[in-house]
Amino acid sequence: MKVKLEIESIDADGQSSKITTMAVMELRQYDFRLIYIEKVSDDGKLKANVELIIAPHGMRIIRKGDLCSDFFYEENLKHNTTYQTPYGEMPITVETSSYDYSVCGGSLAGLSEVFEINVDIKYALYVASEDSLLMNVKMKVTNID
Repeated sequence: MKVKLEIESIDADGQSSKITTMAVMELRQYDFRLIYIEKVSDDGKLKANVELIIAPHGMRIIRKGDLCSDFFYEENLKHNTTYQTPYGEMPITVETSSYDYSVCGGSLAGLSEVFEINVDIKYALYVASEDSLLMNVKMKVTNID
């Protein structure tokens, strides 16, 4: 089914960026799987195909294209991975401090015609050996009217 995906990223200084896009969502036994295309550069020339897997216990984001990554977010999880960019590969560590998930208008067993899936993640992002960047990401998935 087609859904609306809203993502807000907020850094420790309160700087916020928001994106809204359409995605295709599949309801599976243990999670929701969303597929969409993400513009990874300001000019929109660089893109990645994104697979977003949302579950009650955590979330996974897989990007393939001009930017490649595979991130896991689960409360109290420290995940080491890499960011592959056109300019080279960067080691990344994601340390999730909290993961909140809720579904209104249904559950993994089935969704009503009007539903909302909310995810709120707080994490520290370490690039190479630099200091961490504290982030808060809020996501909302809703049915398309």
